[in-house]
Amino acid sequence: MHSAVAEHPMAGLRAAVAAGAAPRVAGELLLLFEHVAHRSDKLQWVNAQVSADLCGGGDPADPALARAGAAVAAAIDAQPATFDRHSYHNRQHFCEVALTAYGLCLLARLGTPATQLVVLAALMHDAVHAGRPHAAFVQERASVDSMRALLAAAGLAAAQTDRLMVLVLATETGGGTAFMAAACQAHAGRAAMPFAAPAEAPELAALATDPELAQLARILCEADVLPSIGLDDGHALRVQERLAREWGRPLGARDKLAFMDGVLRQGYIGGFFLPCVHAMHAALAGSLHAVAQG
Repeated sequence: MHSAVAEHPMAGLRAAVAAGAAPRVAGELLLLFEHVAHRSDKLQWVNAQVSADLCGGGDPADPALARAGAAVAAAIDAQPATFDRHSYHNRQHFCEVALTAYGLCLLARLGTPATQLVVLAALMHDAVHAGRPHAAFVQERASVDSMRALLAAAGLAAAQTDRLMVLVLATETGGGTAFMAAACQAHAGRAAMPFAAPAEAPELAALATDPELAQLARILCEADVLPSIGLDDGHALRVQERLAREWGRPLGARDKLAFMDGVLRQGYIGGFFLPCVHAMHAALAGSLHAVAQG
């Protein structure tokens, strides 16, 4: 275990963000992922360390979001048999997404309450998951609904729960990410605003009228896919193996490339990590070409 992570969990990540080097940020995130993998209180540790790091900033935390984050983390950690039953969509994935989301929030210089909201959405975004693709938006909606009582007991306002629902629905890897990406492009003046939200997720219409919420959704969606792609070659292989076990079939470089192509077409990976994703894509494509030529 890396001693610096144990003693000063977020110091390396903050320093890497300040340095502005994507490979260094990725390396610090991987150290955090490794540390979390050895803990039984995974989500509680991540939530506590993010909360403590945010307290060092000048922007005060939202007390209800802080209570909600602690409650959700404790509830999920209390049921490892339930939440770790899948090889990939499990507590380790929740934590990897939350930590990546925190790094992206630091890069975007978001305020504390906005960061709290994104990290909370990351911790709960796959709380209900069958380990297989499902009808669009069903699992995302159920993930938020499964936590509603905890969120209400923590004193989270209904409007904040509604925003959480929009963020989690946006992670649906079809109409959700596509609508989110189109809305972000429109807010940036690079495209027309999408005409209508997906019929199964009308809540996503909020992304068309709220540019701040659209930015938070983009950060969450990027945080969801970056660990799935892999932050370095070794990590990419490990997550591919975990997903193959979950799906019960082999997955290879062509499967990874197909996934990356779909993400890149939608265009929601930010400029900071995009060169790294392109480099990994080129390396994978090159290896397949070499095999074909051989």
